[in-house]
Amino acid sequence: MKRLFIFLALAVLLTAVATTALAQQSIELSSANGYTWKAKDVGQDTSLDPAKPDYNDADWTVVEVPADLSPDVVGENTNFWYRLTGLKIPADWPKDRYLILRDFNVDDNDSTYFNGQLIGSTQGWNVPRKYIIMPDQVNWTGTNTIAIFGSQGVGGSGISQTAPVLEPGPTDSAVITITTTDAKGRGIAGIPITIKVGGQTIETLSETTTLVVTDVPIGSGTIEATSQPWVGTVKPEGPQPITLKGGQAISITFTVEPYVYRVVKADKPMKMDGNLTEEEWGGAMAMVVDQPRQLAAVGGGVTPDDCSAVVRWKWDENYIYVAAEITDDVPRVNTHTTPDDGNLWQGDGIETYLQLDPYDPKRADYLRDRNYQWTIGVGDPPQWKVFRDVVGDVTIASGGIPDWQPDHMAVVLMPKGRKPGYIVEARFPWKGFPDVNKNLIPPKEGTEGAIGLAVNDTDEEGSSTRENQIMWNGYGDLWTNPAHFTPCIWAGPPVTVVPGDVNGDGKLTIADVTVALGFAVGKGTPTSAQLAAADINKNGKIDIPDVVKILRAAVGIEKL
Repeated sequence: MKRLFIFLALAVLLTAVATTALAQQSIELSSANGYTWKAKDVGQDTSLDPAKPDYNDADWTVVEVPADLSPDVVGENTNFWYRLTGLKIPADWPKDRYLILRDFNVDDNDSTYFNGQLIGSTQGWNVPRKYIIMPDQVNWTGTNTIAIFGSQGVGGSGISQTAPVLEPGPTDSAVITITTTDAKGRGIAGIPITIKVGGQTIETLSETTTLVVTDVPIGSGTIEATSQPWVGTVKPEGPQPITLKGGQAISITFTVEPYVYRVVKADKPMKMDGNLTEEEWGGAMAMVVDQPRQLAAVGGGVTPDDCSAVVRWKWDENYIYVAAEITDDVPRVNTHTTPDDGNLWQGDGIETYLQLDPYDPKRADYLRDRNYQWTIGVGDPPQWKVFRDVVGDVTIASGGIPDWQPDHMAVVLMPKGRKPGYIVEARFPWKGFPDVNKNLIPPKEGTEGAIGLAVNDTDEEGSSTRENQIMWNGYGDLWTNPAHFTPCIWAGPPVTVVPGDVNGDGKLTIADVTVALGFAVGKGTPTSAQLAAADINKNGKIDIPDVVKILRAAVGIEKL
């Protein structure tokens, strides 16, 4: 009897171990394992219909996975789709666990869908993918569809290296999906997220799509999203309690009042001479780049005295204007000074990123007729170029963009009495942007667009290589990803502002002091009108010195 009991106990134990092992097995979704993949080159078509499970792909080509799709199935500078249908999930996989689709590449970029729902996007032809599939996205008893939308430049394309692997999530960790959206439901990137669970701290940034944080320890803890002046104000504020179980996922949503840059319209002709007068530049909002995250976008990071920036833009019917005041301890180091040089970014200079139609957080690729990177190198002589990652560089020498000479740009050293650095004042003709959609230029007053800023820095004299790049919102990928641009409004000419009138009632009182103090200590994000009224020292932000001046004026000690 004793032996029988031991045998039964051992059998139960072995069954449990075998069941656990079976439930944790992975499936390689390769052609060699009997999975039938289809693909099709769709040219410039960006319709998402092929992501739908019931889409008719009868005329698509059956392809090997993994294998290069070029040149037989997919051409160059095009888009393509994969579809895998009829996918069944093993019956013994636990239905309360999320699934992982991992370890495959897509040459060049992809957005991947499971049963018609986006589960992730990745830039880079050789970056291993890892996407989370939530339990409620899975048809556990029927069939499932994987659809992959890819974009291709030149060379190889598709799932060329390794096939996707599908498996249940592990039991010793959990997943958190985080959504940060504005009132219109648009995703907001760049919000710092801090997760504290089980004695560990995870720090990351929100994305324009749902952010998926994997390998989170199980247990109880907190999650917090932090407002940033260059992104927006987040609610709810402060640490939020969370409880995580092994192999499971939770979803968290934050709402964001996003920062929107107002590009005010110039109300008179502007002379590009490097003299940034209040008459010309008054009312223009400033982007200030001087915080640690902004200063460490690319490279090892710098201090504000090494490299920092205050940059403003205006526009009119003919031009986009930029005024940049760059603090730089070793200014104007850039050996790329000829009209045919596309490497202007490999030295001191500035980059303006423009989107001529409304900001779209789902647009992760440039469109050649509306997304532009306008790069200025500040060597002697200075130069400029226009870049789009779907096309490449367009230089002055190519004839594809206008020359900056004689009167479109001035680069001068900072005047005496200020920290070392340089000033750029430049204008670029709307009609000079290559392939530009003429229906979008000049912008219509009151319409939406998007804008971005980067400053390149090199300190070693004679060097032909960039050392650091500082960015308005801390991202280093604006050259390829317009989803990380900042929303903007093509606004009318600046209105007359009563200095210190933060609440907009036309007078200066103690109530304005209270509102300004809140902004100075990080309680909320000022509107452009509030910033114009309260930024007394003109450094692009509302700080304590501004509040002191407003207080003194409110009680009659001084005038603003």
